[in-house]
Amino acid sequence: MSDERLLTISTFARAVGIPGSALRFYAAEGVLVPAEVDSFTGYRYYAPSQIEAGVLVARMRAAGVAVPLMRDFLDASAPEATRIIDRMIAAHSAQSHRRGLELAALRESILEAERTPQAARATLPGTVLASAIDQVAAATSAASDDVSGLVWALQDGRLELIATDRYWLAYRELRPRESDGAARVMTTPEAAAAAASACAQRAEIVLEIVESRLRLLDAYGTVMAETRSVERSVPDLSLLISTQPPTRTIAGFASLALKDFLQGPSADDHVLIDAHRREIVGNDEHRLQGWVSTASRESGALRIQMQSALLASAVSICQGPEILLGLVDESTPVRVQSPLQDAMTCLVMPMRP
Repeated sequence: MSDERLLTISTFARAVGIPGSALRFYAAEGVLVPAEVDSFTGYRYYAPSQIEAGVLVARMRAAGVAVPLMRDFLDASAPEATRIIDRMIAAHSAQSHRRGLELAALRESILEAERTPQAARATLPGTVLASAIDQVAAATSAASDDVSGLVWALQDGRLELIATDRYWLAYRELRPRESDGAARVMTTPEAAAAAASACAQRAEIVLEIVESRLRLLDAYGTVMAETRSVERSVPDLSLLISTQPPTRTIAGFASLALKDFLQGPSADDHVLIDAHRREIVGNDEHRLQGWVSTASRESGALRIQMQSALLASAVSICQGPEILLGLVDESTPVRVQSPLQDAMTCLVMPMRP
């Protein structure tokens, strides 16, 4: 073989379609070994007769054939080379099938994640939650079956607990240490009591709402209480709080005195809140003096008649030495609050004039 017939590595690379760097790699692996290597310069030269083998290697390279199989293929006879290709096709088909199954499973897991509802979660002190449940659940003690229950609403970084019997409503807002997502469920009074008992002595609990299920977990992930929502639509009772008109008049009374007055014989069936006289008038003209702050001169003339038992129920769950009654007019619910616990609000319907 004369020097004139030999091809430089760059010429051979162009002829077979394999980069020079790949040719050097293949030579080191015993595939497409140069016909001659200059001992002084290290230049590599290929024979024209190697072009056919080089084209085969290029095609195998494009098909992803492993280097050991390339060596076997180049050294094999035509029947043996055919069997090698058959084995490679079978292996490739099996591998493609497995990859197809894996990709299909991956696709299904993504779709399943989209179908699976995300849990709304809140982390807060268990003792605080237990107290809030007991406090709010008092409003459902005399409720009929169609409204009986405690609404749990997690949204905008707060947990709202709400209950009503249609005539008065109790609302308590809690600010969790951590919260994520928004959801709302309504549990029975019995389930609410069980939840309060479960977390009463826990420093921290995690509340989860997923679709129509409420779960309470301890700090280690152990489920302490779990219940489903009632089988009816869950009302957005928080709207009854947020849509109330601005208070025109605030009447303040000493908490213990007001509780005694409403629960004693002086109250009888109903009482009259007289904003002008800064007092509550009960049976046989018995009166309890308080104070009034009005937003306008007209506000002070308000006279609102209330059922004693309803007002007493709301006042009894408000904590603190003083009770504030927010008045609007004779037909708007009276807002009952304590200045020491502004996150707790009760709405009490007045009697019709």
